[in-house]
Amino acid sequence: MKKILFSLIVISILLAACLETPFQTEPYYEDWLCSVNTDGTNLQYITKHFGTIVISPDGEKIIDSYADVIYAMNPDGSDMITLKDSVPDFRYPVSSDTPEGEMIAFVCNSDIHTLNLVTNEIINLTKTDSVFENYPSFSPNGSKITYTANVRHDYTSICMMEFNGTNNHTIYQDEYKYSPFQKPCLTAINKIVFAWGGSDEIERGLFTVNLDGSGFQRIWDDYAYYSISNAGDFIAFCSSHGGFYRMDTDGSNVLELSEVINASETPDFSPDDSNIIMGTTVYASDGSNENIVTEMPLSDYYDGYNSNKWFFLDNDTVIIKLQREYN
Repeated sequence: MKKILFSLIVISILLAACLETPFQTEPYYEDWLCSVNTDGTNLQYITKHFGTIVISPDGEKIIDSYADVIYAMNPDGSDMITLKDSVPDFRYPVSSDTPEGEMIAFVCNSDIHTLNLVTNEIINLTKTDSVFENYPSFSPNGSKITYTANVRHDYTSICMMEFNGTNNHTIYQDEYKYSPFQKPCLTAINKIVFAWGGSDEIERGLFTVNLDGSGFQRIWDDYAYYSISNAGDFIAFCSSHGGFYRMDTDGSNVLELSEVINASETPDFSPDDSNIIMGTTVYASDGSNENIVTEMPLSDYYDGYNSNKWFFLDNDTVIIKLQREYN
């Protein structure tokens, strides 16, 4: 009897303790596309369903490729419309004002295409079968597109054409060794800047070349993930050995903005080039200040091609892929 009574007392104590202790669950996270002011205020949740993102040139629309469909929506997620369906393999999108209005250039099935945001027309500009084109980039005034053309184990090239696909020509070509040329961009001083992860240290880093293919020059001696300013006069990049930098496109005026940073992502510039976002931090382009816009973790969503998780919507607002915590 005493043992039974003792057991009942113990059970009662345990039950009382369980009732006093609230039931707790492990937190879980969901990926969200968010907007936030550059001073860290006014965080807004836009949508949980997103893919590869690019911002329209006027900052009025978010263009989103998700499940082979290209959508456009307002910056708050409202008025989402389908621009084009059945567009697989949508990669490396960039946007610009062009002589024929706002456009997006992107890769689809290894060709360079444009989507005119005014007429909603898609045009295949390159139409090649055995050549793999990548990394389209508009010139600062939107009149030209630079890109890479590669045949694996044969050659890697930097090419340029008018925004409508005319006057397509090769600027520079080399043997395809360890990796192809990456992300060629036309600068304000009429050179092409590009990245190369070559097979040895001589071929690894950031380079420039003249528009006639002469003057090949290395301006940074370590592989770097970079973006060029909208005016085309300087770049920001993460060095693979560490550090986040700002540098003029001729390799001068190097400024370290941060000592330690994730080297596998690329920054984005505000429309007026006064600020640069990298991760959840906004840096002044002149290095005068920096500001963390949110303490929320970044989304771990990776689309495999356009890995950026942060974009400037306008000079005061950024779009970021974040993880929202739920309990």
